[in-house]
Amino acid sequence: MSPSSIEKFGGCWVLMDRADKAGDNAEAFYRYLVSEKKPVKPVFVLSRKSPDWERLHNDGFHLVEFMSKDHFAALANAKFLLSSHGDRFIARPYHRAEYSDLINYQFVFLQHGVIVHDQSEWFNDMMPRVLVTSTPKEFSSVTDACSGYRLTSREVRLIGIPRHDSLLSEGTSAKKDTIFIMPTWRQNLTHIDGIEKKRKVNSEFACSEYLARWKSFINSDKLRELGKEHCKSIVFCPHPNFADYIDAFEPPPWVSTVNALDTGSLQPYFARTSALITDYSSVAFDLAFLNSPVIYYQFDRNSFYAGHIYKVGYFDFDRDGFGPVSTEEAAALHDLEAALLGKEDTQFPARRRDTFPFRDGLCRERLYKEIEDLSFTPRA
Repeated sequence: MSPSSIEKFGGCWVLMDRADKAGDNAEAFYRYLVSEKKPVKPVFVLSRKSPDWERLHNDGFHLVEFMSKDHFAALANAKFLLSSHGDRFIARPYHRAEYSDLINYQFVFLQHGVIVHDQSEWFNDMMPRVLVTSTPKEFSSVTDACSGYRLTSREVRLIGIPRHDSLLSEGTSAKKDTIFIMPTWRQNLTHIDGIEKKRKVNSEFACSEYLARWKSFINSDKLRELGKEHCKSIVFCPHPNFADYIDAFEPPPWVSTVNALDTGSLQPYFARTSALITDYSSVAFDLAFLNSPVIYYQFDRNSFYAGHIYKVGYFDFDRDGFGPVSTEEAAALHDLEAALLGKEDTQFPARRRDTFPFRDGLCRERLYKEIEDLSFTPRA
């Protein structure tokens, strides 16, 4: 609370994606605030070890190192903390007994994607002042009186996530020449390590069904044939929590790999994707936003929720999904072939088209107006 800290950070808006990674909704919104010359003082928090640090520094970001004195000084003087991730070490990284009387910012949860599973226990611990949602069903799943969430329409906003604005512009003109494979992670195969709270795989990862199944899929001769036949590059991108373990999947020479932690943004890949293969990841919503075919490969659908932080939510993959659901590799590859041939069931393009109320490039503007209104609204 020194005069120099107050001068530097007084009334600032603190933005943050992952501790070790930018390129998500917070970065997208920061760029909007600067480019539109909004009358705010934005700062961006990131680990100095992140590959994104130099990139953002070169772009003129006001960077603050994660868990540094400036990080806590910024939070102590901030009006808002806006983040695409809601983990406690991001939303409340301070020790409550020592800092709670100094911390007055309001937490705006931008989200990483679209809520698919029931995460009410996690959200109820987090309790953001504003939660950004993208679809009417997602909004209702949180605000419905019968849901397990304590959040209401006072906190939840249906406005769309910031990064979808640039995704829309990129995806409209990009050539669709990529088969993109991106499964989500598994909590029971990881543990948290270090001050940056980075997830590392545990001893069970090497002999897991998860690793064996995805290794088999990306090494499939049929996958190779489909890529060659349809002139598509094949790209495998594990979830950021598994990004450092790409080699364990033993990708063949014809499959390009992307380390999500070393890549500024995945949106250029999404923009070029002609078909996505995933399991339960909300990344399917990004591709559905661009009306790209989605194939769900869910070999462990009977055990997935038992070994994860998620519970079954409003979204039923069979009823609501943006593409067919398969539990076996051969069936998933058959579904991929149908999508590449333009022979997917017509219900799936219709679902993708009808899911999103906003494809107007104004998500960031709506978010700014919401926060601006919040600036003049007394907290309960």
